[in-house]
Amino acid sequence: MGKFHRFETGYVDKDGKQFYFEIHSGPVWKEGKIVGIINRSTDITERKITEQKLKESEARLKKLNNELEQRISERTEELRASEEKWKFLSENSPAHIMLLDKEHKILFINRTLADLSKEEVIGRSVYSFVPQEFHQTARDTHNSVWETGRPVTYSANYITKEGEILFFDSWIGPVFQSGEVVALVTHSMDVTKKKQVELKLKESEEKWRSITKYTPDNIMQLDLEGNILFINHTVPDLSIDDVIGKSIYQFVPEKFRENMKNTFARVLGTGKSGKYETGYRDNKGNDFFFEAHVGPILDSGQIIGFIARSTDMTNRKKAERKLKESEEKWKAISENSPAHIMLLDGEHKILFINRTAPDLSKEEVIGSSVYAFIPQEFRQIARDSHNSVWETSEPVTYSTSYITKEGDARIFDVWIGPVFQYGKVSALVSHSMDVTANKEAERKLKESEEKFRGFLDFGNIGMAITSIDKKWVYCNDQICEMLGFTREELFDKTWADLTYPGDLQSVIEQFNNILDGIIDSYQIDKRFIKKNGEIVYVHLTVSCIRNSDGTVKHFLGTLQNITERKKTEQNLFQKNADNAFLTSFSFQLADSSSRDIIKDITLPCIKKHTNAVYAHFAVYILAPIKCKHM
Repeated sequence: MGKFHRFETGYVDKDGKQFYFEIHSGPVWKEGKIVGIINRSTDITERKITEQKLKESEARLKKLNNELEQRISERTEELRASEEKWKFLSENSPAHIMLLDKEHKILFINRTLADLSKEEVIGRSVYSFVPQEFHQTARDTHNSVWETGRPVTYSANYITKEGEILFFDSWIGPVFQSGEVVALVTHSMDVTKKKQVELKLKESEEKWRSITKYTPDNIMQLDLEGNILFINHTVPDLSIDDVIGKSIYQFVPEKFRENMKNTFARVLGTGKSGKYETGYRDNKGNDFFFEAHVGPILDSGQIIGFIARSTDMTNRKKAERKLKESEEKWKAISENSPAHIMLLDGEHKILFINRTAPDLSKEEVIGSSVYAFIPQEFRQIARDSHNSVWETSEPVTYSTSYITKEGDARIFDVWIGPVFQYGKVSALVSHSMDVTANKEAERKLKESEEKFRGFLDFGNIGMAITSIDKKWVYCNDQICEMLGFTREELFDKTWADLTYPGDLQSVIEQFNNILDGIIDSYQIDKRFIKKNGEIVYVHLTVSCIRNSDGTVKHFLGTLQNITERKKTEQNLFQKNADNAFLTSFSFQLADSSSRDIIKDITLPCIKKHTNAVYAHFAVYILAPIKCKHM
């Protein structure tokens, strides 16, 4: 129980040819228990045939020995005849047969090797032809037969004079006379070819095991029930001992088992290889995915098991899942996008389109050149744009139009970008937005703006549009001329920057009242500082344009230059002040007591506050006073 056993079996093929096999059978242990059986089969057909012949020969020899024992004392002639008969048989045997005396010297040999003659062999010790490393084994074997009278086998090799190594399986048996061993007979079979085959087979097995050890794939040998007999390596949380002898289905999620079983059944039924996909979830909940190829293991034409190779495709599965999610997301985006999205190949043919113009179907578009739907006058810019993306990998935009079957013109803004694969542009994607309504609105807005600008630029009144942060958004030529700045210079400033400091506070208060919704407009006279530093007076009228939520979008202002008016008003004011002064002065002249004071004090004031006419008048008036005083 639990030990290795050896037995022999045979097989007859359909042509009636007999084959023999030597089976070494032993247990597979795990945790002190036998969990399986491992068998090794060796083809011993040639050896069996030889043994059979040898057995026949041995039988004949034994019979001959018996006859010799019975007749040696009685009839020497019969013994000689028997020896001649034995010699004939031995000379026709495929084995090298020798007769050895008690000193293990060679008394007889039926044939020698090609590099030796019988004369070189007869009378010499058998150990002269046995390599040193086999001497002890050979002596022990020969002595065992002398002592026990039982045959023994052993293996050794022989090195020819040319250095070639030959392998022999030797059988040594006793030669009896009067019930005692009087000589030894050896049968040595040249098994060099067999050994070479076995050596090559061993090398092949070692190479195969080396390959399976270092390959990233999982390679398994399974019996017909799906039990794992061999595996080169396992997933990280399992050891080889964890899986050997157990069913492969034990490590496979339920959803994969049916397909696996069907695949193994097909391989067993057809003898052809198959493949399936499977998975595994480790103790941390991580999922692994494998693609497995399974084939049959044959023995004498019969399927005795399976060989399976599983390739880890976890990363590929994850990438495929992400790609699918990406495709689904991209599809959802493209199908719900207001743009016309197309995928173009290297010849600019349409591979995909999410939607077409109302007068076209997808079937009419897919596979056609994109230029078939672009008017002639836009084709060159379209080609240049597409080619630019291929060459530079940089997105490009352009505008084009499309004429419907009814003759309506639709305008599109087109964005073209690259699609990369393995770091190279493999296709183009285009997004075309129907901007016909926008273009029409832009046209009307432009016309409106042109009319408005014409209105602003009309006449000699300064007109401006300003923002809520006091920036000049627009100003007509009259404002530029009024303030002495170019339009570009004004756009870099605020109206507060140009307001006379003494007027700024009152203007800001009104500005804030509009922002706060208290008022919608105001009028005020204020001063601006021109570029050359001069002061210009304006009459400012301000109103606003509000957004739907009531906030101010823009301010509209008209500026009327009132500098000349202001100068006239100031001159008039000055004249009025002078007249009032002179009137008061005339009354003071009537009082002679104040004339000296007037002469010393008032005269400078007259000169200061009046023009030359009034100054002379004052001198004239004061002259009599001065003469009288003198």
